[in-house]
Amino acid sequence: MFKWANRMKKIGIKIVKWHEHIGRILTGCCLFVGLIALVTWITKCGSEDQVIRSNYFLYEPAPVHDENYALTVNSVYSTTSAHVLNKDFVSQDMNGFFICLEVALTQSEGSNLKKHLLDTNDFKLKNHTGVYVPLNEIMGALEWDAIDVHIDEDGGGHVMSSLDFSTRNCLKDFNFINQYIERGKELKFIITFEMDFEVMVDNNITVLEVDFYYGRNGYRKATDIVLLPRPIPLESGI
Repeated sequence: MFKWANRMKKIGIKIVKWHEHIGRILTGCCLFVGLIALVTWITKCGSEDQVIRSNYFLYEPAPVHDENYALTVNSVYSTTSAHVLNKDFVSQDMNGFFICLEVALTQSEGSNLKKHLLDTNDFKLKNHTGVYVPLNEIMGALEWDAIDVHIDEDGGGHVMSSLDFSTRNCLKDFNFINQYIERGKELKFIITFEMDFEVMVDNNITVLEVDFYYGRNGYRKATDIVLLPRPIPLESGI
């Protein structure tokens, strides 16, 4: 009888210890999840404020790298055919799905930066960046009601495209590749992106990322340009 009671006592002690271990594990998991949620919330709040102030749109001169450069997207269109110059400066015609941008690029006269040699990694196309625009502007925007977007009312309006494609560099087109950006000289050229499927830029949010000095310290990093006209705010009282 005594041996049986002693055995049951040991089993009871083990059960208590198991419960303690399980409790510690569950507590640790809760703290970890809570920490992730806190970091995500802080990051989102910070990014909302930052992106609202730095949105640039179609037809607007967008400052790049602390206003050392200015790039304007004058036109953007979807097409099923495109042509680029190869390294031998022979035109190559291509069929498929493409997004083309007509741009104007200058380096400011007061810039002290050295001449920059253009390459394909200077221009990237993204499906969205988390474009934050106040909701009253979205509701009053010209033709934005026809754009396929999701609107999250938190933070004054979080507009996300329903598109899903990976970020991509532009095609290697020697119409502008290996040309230098120089002070006071305006370059006009077409940037072409090849897509896996048809993307109608008039009806979806796509974003051009411009970055000549990836990872370079001391200058503002990439500038994002929304490839749609700037939304027109509603007039007060309407």
